[in-house]
Amino acid sequence: MREITPLYRDELARQSTLGDQNGRTACIEQGGTITELPAEQRQIWAETMPNIAKEWAQAADANGLPGTEVLTTYMTKMREANQPIARHWDQE
Repeated sequence: MREITPLYRDELARQSTLGDQNGRTACIEQGGTITELPAEQRQIWAETMPNIAKEWAQAADANGLPGTEVLTTYMTKMREANQPIARHWDQE
């Protein structure tokens, strides 16, 4: 597990990036437009949407899975890495 975990993490990141790139390309090729929202608008959007992360965590908990633990760990790691966080989903 210790040997394969970094490989899995790296491949998952690679596939996610590739999926994003492919999705953007397909959108544009099919006539779509990609618009980047200003930071202020992204913040408003994050603050006004339901706490879907906590809903997911609670549903996982109800199924005997560590949803709240996963969410809290993820958010803690994001804070420790000084990543930009629009909303502290785990602390609401």
